[in-house]
Amino acid sequence: MQTIELAKELPINRAQFNNFMPLPGSEIYEDLKKKNYNINYDNYFVHDVAFVQEGFTRSEMKWFQRRAYLEFYLRPKIAIVLIKDITSLKHLYMLIKRFIDALR
Repeated sequence: MQTIELAKELPINRAQFNNFMPLPGSEIYEDLKKKNYNINYDNYFVHDVAFVQEGFTRSEMKWFQRRAYLEFYLRPKIAIVLIKDITSLKHLYMLIKRFIDALR
């Protein structure tokens, strides 16, 4: 929730919200594997959840990610900027597709 609020306070028009992904070979990845955390490579994608922090479920983490996108981009001031920046139907299609992908 703090990340969402911070993003909304910053003077930016675009944001990306990702769940933590421990990358193979990194120190934290090795630590998590030693502690027997499950890291799901089937979900190793920027808009998915590869690692579930203790105390959360995969669906809760995905829900927070969706909420971040919705709260950030559905503000009138941001939506207006995005609409003004559209240069073609192809551009509009790409934006809609990216937004839908982020909400999956």
